[in-house]
Order: sequence, then structure tokens, then C-alpha cells
Amino acid sequence: MEDMRMKLSKINISGYKSYGAVYSEDIMLRDVNIIIGANGAGKSNFISFLELIAYIASGGLDKFVAKNGFSNSLLHFGETGEEKIKGQVDFIVDDKKDSYSFVLSSSVGGKLYFERESILYQNNEKADPYRREFGVSTSGSGLVEFAETDNTAKTILKLLKGCRIFHFNDTSINSSMRSQAYLHDNLYLRSDAGNIASFLYRMKDEKKPYYDRIVNVVREVFPRFEDFVLEPTSLNDTNSYVLLNWKEFDSDEIFGPHMLSDGTIRFIALATLLLQPENLLPGVIILDEPEMGLHPFAIKTLADLIYQISDKAQIIAATQSVELLNHFESEDVLIAEYDNKRRSSFLRAVDSEKLGIWLEEYTLGDLWDKNVLGGVP
Repeated sequence: MEDMRMKLSKINISGYKSYGAVYSEDIMLRDVNIIIGANGAGKSNFISFLELIAYIASGGLDKFVAKNGFSNSLLHFGETGEEKIKGQVDFIVDDKKDSYSFVLSSSVGGKLYFERESILYQNNEKADPYRREFGVSTSGSGLVEFAETDNTAKTILKLLKGCRIFHFNDTSINSSMRSQAYLHDNLYLRSDAGNIASFLYRMKDEKKPYYDRIVNVVREVFPRFEDFVLEPTSLNDTNSYVLLNWKEFDSDEIFGPHMLSDGTIRFIALATLLLQPENLLPGVIILDEPEMGLHPFAIKTLADLIYQISDKAQIIAATQSVELLNHFESEDVLIAEYDNKRRSSFLRAVDSEKLGIWLEEYTLGDLWDKNVLGGVP
């Protein structure tokens, strides 16, 4: 598995938040997937569905439901709409197909339980796929339970855990990325970059070429920046911490993370995520509005980084930025729209052929702004 390239091939959503059963068509995915659309069209709800999947894989369905306001907030139009949440996630690993599907229903106390759960594995060398049904469960995912004894369940669970959602939106003075990080919390970059200082410390110590790449890219966007100053409180103390301090060129002064602008610290987190060693990269990186607070040059650099790693990790990013969209191809774009008549969100691919001569004179951002692509209020 470690040497195989895995990616999401398609997703099916039904009955979840703004996604009703009427548009339960497959959403096809590529190496790079940039989701655009108006406010309320369903971009964030699509990302939220992927987060639901991640919580299921970690055995935390109840936590996710409670965190999001219980089942009434997750079902399509609550108790008056869809009664079930249905989902299917398909992966391609080399020439093999793995699939995970589930049906969640509401129970007493606003919880969700598994009415049905199943997995499928298809090896193209064999005619018949392997299938397994886990059935009804009020205690948690059967996939998680049987992963210890079923090799296919173990593989699919690993694939689901390889889909990681990153939110770098909180850059307030008390945010985790501006706070001290436990030195030994450095195995992977956390979803909120709360351990970025310790993660970079590990990169500098063990993976210096990758650390240097991160520093160089940050310098391109933030010319004053020279390097990080990552000094643990104590190397031998099991309770040692490290802060994201830094210095600028031609100065001996050390600055703290509170001296970084919101856009700069957010870009540092993005660069660290996308430029980390290939063996640490999640299989699927999911980002919600990664362009927030970034300068246009930083946005261009972000797009370059996304393309640069897209042969190693699949990217799914929801955005409202015309500037970011300008740096992608039409084939990479999915448009989130909301059908008022059917009261449902849906995602559709851009028809590049229909755009024709438009693409010779205008950027994708221009076409979105002019409502040629759709996806506007």
C-alpha cells in the first residue's frame, strides 16, 4: 500500500445538509478539484460530508454529530426532509477499486446510527468483486470494528483515514498555530496546524532539504523573512515546547508568531502542508477557502504548489476566489449550485468544449465573474 498511488474517483451524497436525494448523482473527481460557487450553494457542505467520512473512519461519528448540532442539523431539511443520509466513496488504487457505502438514520437523542454499511473490493484480474455487509449498528462503524480481521476492511479504513481536511482559518492571537507546540507532537501536521512549530523542527532535524524548500517558498511570498528560529525549551525534558519564532534579514532580533500577519502565517501553514516529504503527505488533501487573507502573488504560488504535488496527493479545495480560479484549468473545476425548485445542492463539471473561444480571450475567473460558468447567485 505504501508504494501505491490512491485517489478518490467518485463520491455520492444523498440526504446530507443541502444535498437532497433528488441529485444523488456521482461526483467524479480528478487529481486537482477546485470547487466554486455562490454562498449557500453547497461548497462547505461537500467539505463537511468529507469530514463526516473522516470522523466515521476514526470511530468518532457521535462526536461529529454532537459537534454539528445533532442529527436535525445534518439531515436534509432536518426532520421535515430526508430521513436518511446516504453516502458512497470510491477509491482507485493502481488498477483496483475499493468502495465504502453507508446509510445513517436518526435515533433518539439526535444521534445517528448505521442502518446499513458495506464495502467492495474489485481486482480487475478477477471477475467477481469481494463484498461485505456490516448491517445495523448503534455502537459505531462496522468497518472500524472488522478492520482488525478483514484485510479489505483494513485497506478501505486506511484509505478513508488518508483523506485529511485542513482548516487554517483561525489565525487569531490565541490560535493554536501561534501558541507553543509540544516538541514531540511532530509525526504529522495537524488539521489546524496547531503543531506547526514542532513539525517544522522535525523537518529541520530529519528532512533538511524539505525544510529548506519550505523556507525558500515563504521567502518568495514574505521577502523580509530569513528563517524560523525553532528553539525548544529543553531537548531532554519530556514536557518541552517550541514556538514558531522567526527572524528577518539584516537583523538579530527574534520575532514571535504574533508578529506574523494572518495571511503570512496561513501561507506558512499551507507551504508546510504541501511541501512536506512525500511519505508524510496525506493521500487526499482537502482545503476550505485556502486563499483567505493571501496576497495575489501568494495565491499564485499556492496554485503552483497544488499542481506541483498533484501527482503525489489528490487535492480538493473549495474557494470563492476569482484570483485563485485564474490559475487552474477548466477541467479541474467543479461548480456547486443550488436548485431552488428541488431544494438541493449539486456539483457539476465545467464543459470545456462549450466554453470554446471564451477561453482564448478570458480567464476562468473572468468567466465566473461574468456568469458564463454559472455558480453565481
